[in-house]
Amino acid sequence: MKIKLLPTPKVFYQQLVQSIKKAKNHISLIYYSYEAGYWTSIINPLLVKKAQAGCQVNLMVDSLGAIFEKSSNISKNRQNFSKLRQQGINLLLFKSKPTSPLPKLHAKLAAIDNHTAYLGGSNIADHYLDWHDTNFKLTGDFNQRFHQLWQTIANQSTSLPFFTKKLKKRSLAYKINHSATIYLDFPPQHKCSEKLLLKLINNSKKSFKAITWYFLPTRKIQQALIKKAKQGTKIEFIISQTNRMPISNIINLPIIHKLQSANIHIYPWEDGYNHSKLFWNDQHQSILGSLNLERLNINHGLDLIMLLTNKKITQQLNQRFSTYLKLINQRQPNNFNDK
Repeated sequence: MKIKLLPTPKVFYQQLVQSIKKAKNHISLIYYSYEAGYWTSIINPLLVKKAQAGCQVNLMVDSLGAIFEKSSNISKNRQNFSKLRQQGINLLLFKSKPTSPLPKLHAKLAAIDNHTAYLGGSNIADHYLDWHDTNFKLTGDFNQRFHQLWQTIANQSTSLPFFTKKLKKRSLAYKINHSATIYLDFPPQHKCSEKLLLKLINNSKKSFKAITWYFLPTRKIQQALIKKAKQGTKIEFIISQTNRMPISNIINLPIIHKLQSANIHIYPWEDGYNHSKLFWNDQHQSILGSLNLERLNINHGLDLIMLLTNKKITQQLNQRFSTYLKLINQRQPNNFNDK
């Protein structure tokens, strides 16, 4: 498998369009939001053209994301979804079980045939062009596994009559090769994100870094971070201070001060939205995908995560971190002591 870091949402969208144009048999898309706008106006006709040529085209969008990502787009989104269905797209608005707190489909995936997949932080919406975000392009021989993930998630939607199908653990982890495994984090039945984060933290020796949209780690993760810091591991976070839940930047201050007192370095990103979800250590291990370091997301979000061991990718992530840190230092003191 080859993996390529896509440094901006625009680069991701451009690459995705080119991959869709080359698709021959199967396209499966999963996103929290798929917003009417410039980029969907380019992607939609391509999907329809492929469907009419005999390609199986699946599109799944979270039912809440279609409403709340950009409320002014609700009517346009409904019109677009209706047209896509009429033109042969297998489109599903995902609905979680009503017992799930703040339920949402947070996974982000585009699978093209059996050889290309995209994952990362970005949904399909024009406003992401103004955000900092990171996505990844995977190429290799994936058989039908990413397309099977689409159906596995669809089977859990209450918008389908067979949503009661039980999840099987073997359907939630896909080992691509010895260095990469894809996990479908499906709480509460199969909750793996906290375990994976703990593994990444505990495996670190000299350093652990993260760039995250939200920051409200669980108690176990806080304890693991403090323990590693006491052992001499340098731990650094860049946290976006502009997000969709400003109250989180107040709620997390006691946690931030607690971690800082343990010599953990936490830098506030205040140059617009930074939607990245990146975690890695000095052992060249990383967690990439849609996971936010935030309790509700960890405990209740449906996410797609890749656990990867790849030296080149962690080197690129280190470079990205250094670039962001320089921008932070140019704008304000890199601490939360004055908050």
